[in-house]
Amino acid sequence: MGFRLVTWSLVLCLAATLAAAGPTGETPPAKAPGAGAGPQLRLQSLEERAGGVEVSFVLEGAFDERIVAKLEAGLEVTFRHSIQAQRRRPFWFDRTLAQKRIVTSAVLDTLTRQYTLRREINGGIVETLTTLDEAQMRAFMTRLTGVRLELPEDATVDERMEIRARTQLETRFFLFFPYEFDTGWARWPLLGAAGTGAS
Repeated sequence: MGFRLVTWSLVLCLAATLAAAGPTGETPPAKAPGAGAGPQLRLQSLEERAGGVEVSFVLEGAFDERIVAKLEAGLEVTFRHSIQAQRRRPFWFDRTLAQKRIVTSAVLDTLTRQYTLRREINGGIVETLTTLDEAQMRAFMTRLTGVRLELPEDATVDERMEIRARTQLETRFFLFFPYEFDTGWARWPLLGAAGTGAS
């Protein structure tokens, strides 16, 4: 009994110490992971075009103090964007009609203050560039314009079809537990959405 009491006392002391400092000296989040304000996706346009869908959206709130500090330290920052066209199916799993994964990366040369940017689509590099302009870097990382999803020939656009998008920014830690710093899934109905700017 005495041994168990001592063991639990040590565990509680350790937990209190970690809660105060966080791992590697980081301050733990004020709210539980995923709660409250954070990065969000805002739809700019969504249109049907010749057997497919084109979607444009912007990632807002991505560059918090941790992301900026990581860049300033010369470390690579990577955002992973997932876009899907899906059909909702009651009482069953939703059907994925099309999907695309876009990865945008930036790294700062701390001597020249030049950013090297890279964009990959479904694992293949499609664009690289360099810039001294921080605003251009942020736009490259967060604005996805005219992303095309090819729909199957038998796909019928109706009220059950929607576009879903999510961006994963990085993995963070709360106490011992990792969690994704991300937007969660944003969902936009496809029917009647042509040209919409709704969020």
